[in-house]
Amino acid sequence: MNGRIRFYDATLTEGLGSERLTPEQRVQLARELDASHVDFVEIGMVVPQNGHIHAQTLVEGFQPQHARTAYQVVLSPEVEGLSTRVLNPALQSETSVITLRGPLEPRDSARRDEHRRSLVQAVTAVKRAGRMVIFKAVDFFVLYRQDPATTWDVLSALWDAGVDVLTLGDEAGRSLPWEVATATHEVRRRFPKLALGFWMANVNACADDNALSAVAQGVSLIHGTLHGYGQNQGYTDLACVGAALWRQRQAVLTSQDLEHLWDWSEILHKWLYAPGP
Repeated sequence: MNGRIRFYDATLTEGLGSERLTPEQRVQLARELDASHVDFVEIGMVVPQNGHIHAQTLVEGFQPQHARTAYQVVLSPEVEGLSTRVLNPALQSETSVITLRGPLEPRDSARRDEHRRSLVQAVTAVKRAGRMVIFKAVDFFVLYRQDPATTWDVLSALWDAGVDVLTLGDEAGRSLPWEVATATHEVRRRFPKLALGFWMANVNACADDNALSAVAQGVSLIHGTLHGYGQNQGYTDLACVGAALWRQRQAVLTSQDLEHLWDWSEILHKWLYAPGP
C-alpha cells in the first residue's frame, strides 16, 4: 500500500446490508461503491457459531473495475482448531482479499499460546493461498492499555507471519481520540514498515474523530460503512471521514467520488428505512 488513504467498505456485511437488502440491491450497491472508487468492498463473511461454520456470500458475480473484493473471516479463540477450518469458505471464494477478524488475546489466559499459534497459522494459510491478508484486531486499544508487552509480542508474531495490513480495532468503542493517537503513534514507531488500518464501533460517538486521529499518526486504511450503519451504534462513516480528509487536502477520494458516496448513502437510507407499501 502506498501513502494515500484507502477505504474499506463493509456496508454489505456489518452495515446491515446482509439483513435488510435484497440480492438486487446488494449487487447495485457494490457496483456504486466501486464507481465511487472505494478501495475494498467486503462481499462475504464467515462466522463460527456453536461449533458450526456459517458462510454467506452476499454478491455473486461482482466484477469491480476499481475496488478489490474482500471476505471477512471471524476467528473464535474459544473453539479449538476452528481457525483453520473456518478459512475454507473464504479461500474457496474468488475474492482477492481475506480479512481475519479476531482478538489479539483470548479471554482465557491459559489459551494464550494456542491462540497466538492459531492467528499465525491463519495468516500463513491466507498468504500461502496468494491472497492479501488484513488482520482486524478487534481488541487492540483495550489490550494496549491493559498489557502493552503482550500487545507487542502478538503484533510481532503477525508481522513475522506476513500480514499485509494490521487494522487497529476497538470493538468496545470506548477509545477517545487522544488515546487512539497515542497508541497508533507507538505502533507506527515500533513497526515503521507495517501498513496500518483503523476500525471502531461508534459506542461513544467518536468513531469518525478517532479515524482522523489515526490517519494523523500514519494509518492508511479506514474501515467503515455508509452512514456508519451497523448493529447498535454502528461504525465509522466512510463518507464523513472522506469529506473531512478532502477538506484537509489529503490525497483521498475526489469531490466527484464523495458526491457519489453521499448520494448512495441517501439511497441506502431509503432502502433500509423507507416505510413499506
